[in-house]
Amino acid sequence: MKHGLSHIWIMLTPFFVISILTGSIAVNAKTGFDPRAMLKVITVWPWPLWLKYTMLAAIAGGTLWIICNPFAWFHGKNEYGGAHWAKKKELKKKHKKGGHGLLGKTGLIIGVYRKGLRRYFLRIAEPLSVLIHAGPGTGKTAGVIIPALLSCEHSAVIHDSKGEIHDLTHHYRGQWTKVIRFAPGEPESARWNPLAATELPKLRKGAVVGSEAWTRWWEQVEIVVERIGVSLLPNDKADQTDHWTQSARAMWTFWCLMDIYENSESSVPAVLDRALMGDRQISIEKALMEHEDDPHLPSRVFKEGTRFRDMEQKQFDSVTSTFEAKLQVYLSGTVARNVSSSDFSIRELRREPTTIYVVIKEADQERLKGLISAFFEQCALVLKEEIPNLPKDSFWARIKRGLGMERGKVYDQRITYFLDEFVRLARMDEVLTIPDTGRGYGMSAIFVAQSIHQLAAIYGDKRARQLLDTCSYRIVYSQSDQQVCNEISKAIGNQTRIKKTRQQNRATITGGSTSEVSEGVPLILPQDIGTLEVKRRGRCLIIKSGLASIPVDAEGAFWFKYNEFKRLINDKKAQKAERQAMAAEQEKRDAEPLETAEEIALNKATSLANEAKGKAEAARVAHKEAVKILNATREIAEEDDTDAVRAALDKAVAVADELNEVAEETEKEAKEAKKQMDAAAVAVQVASSLNASPQDQA
Repeated sequence: MKHGLSHIWIMLTPFFVISILTGSIAVNAKTGFDPRAMLKVITVWPWPLWLKYTMLAAIAGGTLWIICNPFAWFHGKNEYGGAHWAKKKELKKKHKKGGHGLLGKTGLIIGVYRKGLRRYFLRIAEPLSVLIHAGPGTGKTAGVIIPALLSCEHSAVIHDSKGEIHDLTHHYRGQWTKVIRFAPGEPESARWNPLAATELPKLRKGAVVGSEAWTRWWEQVEIVVERIGVSLLPNDKADQTDHWTQSARAMWTFWCLMDIYENSESSVPAVLDRALMGDRQISIEKALMEHEDDPHLPSRVFKEGTRFRDMEQKQFDSVTSTFEAKLQVYLSGTVARNVSSSDFSIRELRREPTTIYVVIKEADQERLKGLISAFFEQCALVLKEEIPNLPKDSFWARIKRGLGMERGKVYDQRITYFLDEFVRLARMDEVLTIPDTGRGYGMSAIFVAQSIHQLAAIYGDKRARQLLDTCSYRIVYSQSDQQVCNEISKAIGNQTRIKKTRQQNRATITGGSTSEVSEGVPLILPQDIGTLEVKRRGRCLIIKSGLASIPVDAEGAFWFKYNEFKRLINDKKAQKAERQAMAAEQEKRDAEPLETAEEIALNKATSLANEAKGKAEAARVAHKEAVKILNATREIAEEDDTDAVRAALDKAVAVADELNEVAEETEKEAKEAKKQMDAAAVAVQVASSLNASPQDQA
C-alpha cells in the first residue's frame, strides 16, 4: 500500500508543480510582481472549483506525506544493495572524479564495451595496474595483451612464454621503438648480464661525498645482489625460510660481492668459476687471505666468508651441493654466453621508447624461471632509483603540447610490464609492489593468472590478497574454481529487486490483490561467472577498485576481429623495413675484419693457459689430500707396526710421490702456456702497431 501511495504522489507532483508555476507566471503578468503570487494562484486565478479543491488537497496531502516520511521518494530503491552494470556515462567519467575513466581517446586497450550496435574500446590512460583472472583457452593473450601492447605509446617489457606476442607485434613496435628480444635459451638472443656495471646502482655525486657516499652505494649493491640471489636460487614455496636455500643464497652473496669489490662488476659464470673451482672451502680461505690487510673490505663480505671458511665440512658440502644444483643451468654454453655480458641496459627503457620481449620456450620455462624473475626484479629496482621527468596530463599541458610549445623538450618514458602467466616464474617481491608504488615512477603492470590460488601457492595468502587490493582494475574471464566465483559474486554485491506477488480470490470483484516486496539478489550469480562465455564469446567483467558494485559487462578486444589491430599486425611496410634492417646488419657483420692469425693464437694460448692453470690447481689439491692420507697412515704405522700397515704406508708414499710429479708437470705446462700467451700478446701488439696509421701511432 505504501509503495502505491508513493508512486501516486510521484506521478501527480509534476502535474501540480507545473500548474502552479504556470498560474504564478500568469498572475504576475496580470497584477505585477507579487511575492505572494504562488499563494494567489489558487485563489485569484479562475480555476474550476473541483480542480481548486483537488490542488489544495494534493498539496496538503503531499506536504503531510513528506513530513511523515521524508525518504518516500527514495524508499526501496537501494534498500538491499545498489549494485548495477556500468553505464556509458559512468565509464566516461574520469578516474580522478570517481568514475571508471575507460572511454578516453588514448591509453592501453583492455576490452570492448557494447551499447546497442555501437562498440567502444575501453582504455586505461593513467599508469594503473591490472590483474586478469583467466583460465586456459579464454583468449587473454589475443583479447587483452596484444591489443594493449599495440595501443601502448611508451616503453614496454613483455613476458612472452611462447614467442607469439613477439611474432605478432614486433613489426609495428619496431617502427618507433627499439626492439630487443631476450631469449637466454637461444643462441641468437640479445645478451644481458644482471651483474654488469651498467645494471648495478650508480655512485652518485651530490651532498654526500667520500667514504660515506661509497658506503651508501655499497649498501644498494648488496640489496641488488640479494634480490638477484632470491630469484636465481628460488625456494618455490611461500615459506622462504628453507635452511639450505638460505645458505646457498648467502654463498652467492659472498662470491658476488667479492667479485664486484675487486672488479666493479661480475657475472653469473664468473661467480660459478670462482665458487666451484678446486677445493671450495680453500678457495674461500684464499680469497679472504688476499684481502687480509685490506681495511676497506666490506664487513658483509668478511663475515660471510668467515662463516663458510669455519663451517663443518659436511654442512659445507650440503650448502655447496644446493648452490651448484640451482645454478648448474648457467654452466651450459648458450645460457652462459647470454648472461656473461650485456648488449642492452635496463635504463634504456627510460631514455627512449624501448620494447623488450623476454621469450622463453616451454622446454626452458622451468630451468630458466630464476633468470627471468631476476630480470623483472632488476627492472623494478633499477627504474625506481630516481623520480622520472614525465609529461604532465593536465588540460593546459595537453594544449601546450598540441600547440608545439614544448617542442624539443625531452621527457622520460613511462613503462608497462606485460606479465603473462607470471606465476610460472620464481618469486618476485619487488614486481608485486608496482601496483602500490609504481604510479609515482610512471610504471604499471598487467598481471595474468588463472586464479588467486596460484598466487597464494607462491606468495602466500597475505601477499596474494595485497596484490588484489592494490591493482586498480580486475578483469575476470570464465572461472572454473567455484570458490573464486563465489568471492567475485560476493565482492560485486547485491541489487535491490521488487518482487510482485498476486493472490487470487474469485469471491471478490477484482479477483485478488497484488503486493510488492523488495529483496536483495546478487547482480551476477557465481554460476554465471563460471559460464561467462556461454552468453557470448570473450565476455568478461571489468571491476574497478572502489567501484566493485558497478562492474563493466565487457568482452575481449580480440585483435583478429577488428581492422584497427589487423592493419598494425599485417603492416607490409613494417615487415619490409625489418627485412632491410636485417640485411644491413648482415652486411655490417660481413664487412667486419676477421680475426688475425696473431689474435687466434692469443685466444688459443689463453685458453690453454687457463686450462693448464686449472689442472695445476686440481693437482695441487690432490697432492695435499694424498699428503693428509700419508700422514694418517704413518700415525697408524707407529701404533701398529705390521706388514699390512707397512705395505699400505709404502703404497701411500708411492701415490703421494706420483701426485707430486703430476703437480710439478702440470705446473710446468701452466708456465709454458703462460709463456705462449705472453708471446702471442706481444705479437698482437706488434701487428696492431704495424697496421696502425701514423696518427694512431702518434
